[in-house]
Amino acid sequence: MKKFGVMFLCSILAAMLCLSCDKQEEKAQIPPQEPASVTSPSTDEKAIELSYSVFFPPAHAQCKAAEEWAREIEKQSNGKVKINVFPGGTLTSANECYDGVVKGISDIGMSCFAYTRGRFPVMEAIDLPMGYPGGTIATLAANDYYAQIKPAELDDVHVLVPVAMPQGGTYEALQKGVVEGTFAPIETLKGWKQAEVIKSTTDCHMIGYTTAMFVVINKAKWEQLPENIQKIMTDASTRQIAVHGKVWDDADAEGRAFTTELKNEIIALSEEEGAQWKAAVQPVIDEYIQTAKTSGIDAEKNLAILKSAIDNAKE
Repeated sequence: MKKFGVMFLCSILAAMLCLSCDKQEEKAQIPPQEPASVTSPSTDEKAIELSYSVFFPPAHAQCKAAEEWAREIEKQSNGKVKINVFPGGTLTSANECYDGVVKGISDIGMSCFAYTRGRFPVMEAIDLPMGYPGGTIATLAANDYYAQIKPAELDDVHVLVPVAMPQGGTYEALQKGVVEGTFAPIETLKGWKQAEVIKSTTDCHMIGYTTAMFVVINKAKWEQLPENIQKIMTDASTRQIAVHGKVWDDADAEGRAFTTELKNEIIALSEEEGAQWKAAVQPVIDEYIQTAKTSGIDAEKNLAILKSAIDNAKE
């Protein structure tokens, strides 16, 4: 069977996580760019149409940022490229998004590596509690990490895809008491309305847990694109890294404000408590290192690269 790879097209997106407990116990702007020297399609020349599967709901800030990225590419190509965005998992669900791109169900897809746990062991290092203080730093560090390592796991396809609970199912799980708490970005308190079904949030940024995301394009589709279109998409994607980072930080601020308006408590950890939390999560990091070794991955080296990327992003 022929295997199709995917191309890591634009930004790895990352969001700060917090711990929320249930009640039962502006849009970032992409810097304007001058249109590239692409001639407008003639009446006989059909525009290149690409489908883009995004699991975020339409009103979510990250979906809006994805739509702006698509519109910028259309503008830069003078209408030679048209990207149809399918939000809210309407084309492929969050955990099916990557496979959907590989199989050609969608040309482009945005989702989380964590939704296909075990498939991207090198990239999973980003999701460890390494101490990310905010969305922008996490996004910059994640991209730096990827650029330095360029893991082969993103060049081809693994067969097994485990199922994980996407954020869309967390609200109902909290509401019905199926779960009593959740680790999630602060932005989910508003972006996914989780503040409506929790009563307190512990800000645990000192253990800096994050969820790395991807935007990928079907490799065969990418190779069919003219070089000037590839350059337009690559340049737009590079600029999008900063955009998505700021969107996360802005969304976190809105989530914090929303939960405060609902009279929910936000608990800040002291330095002493933060040190205890860091010690408590160390076994998670140690287990990852040992598990990665069985796959021939030098996890200690990779984590050193990731820590350096985080420190550099803070500067």
